[in-house]
Amino acid sequence: MKKLLYLLLFIPLVFACSDDDNDNNNTPSEPTNFYEAHNGVWITTYDDGTQNLLDIYDDGWLVYYRETNSGCWEIEPDVPSGSTTIYVNTANELYGESINVTPSDLFSGDELQAILDDGYTTVSVAQSFLNYNSTVFTYVGIYYAGTFAEELLVISLTFEKQSSNSFSICSREMSNYNISAKTKMLLNNQVFSSSNN
Repeated sequence: MKKLLYLLLFIPLVFACSDDDNDNNNTPSEPTNFYEAHNGVWITTYDDGTQNLLDIYDDGWLVYYRETNSGCWEIEPDVPSGSTTIYVNTANELYGESINVTPSDLFSGDELQAILDDGYTTVSVAQSFLNYNSTVFTYVGIYYAGTFAEELLVISLTFEKQSSNSFSICSREMSNYNISAKTKMLLNNQVFSSSNN
């Protein structure tokens, strides 16, 4: 498998739910989905020291990685193939399945060659994020050859909530930004402005 797992095939979704109806109640509303219930910064560390960071906001997340447990963070590239369907998105669980993913987007080397030698041209992933407590949630991903034809790999991770809301991004233009939906806006603006040069 590629050194950094593309565990996040989930596409951040925008939920067009508005419950305003001139409700002047100042009571905080209960989270309606996994993103709202887990706002903030969450980190997992793999056995080799590689880390993923999720910056979760009300309707999605940004994914970052680094090759060690120190230093600056890189934004995780999107998986360019496949499609994802989310079946469950509650405050306690996020479950979905990705199909028709090009094997080379997730695997490399001997693992990729074995999938291709077996005649598979796509892979699929069943993914589940489950709330454990207020500072921990778990991820389980089951990777398959074809459309859930042959199980290839099971990955289980624990994400822990961080007390800090800022981190250093590996870029000359950006460092130590507060993590929020504004970070996403800044990243989008950076990509847009660099593509116009």
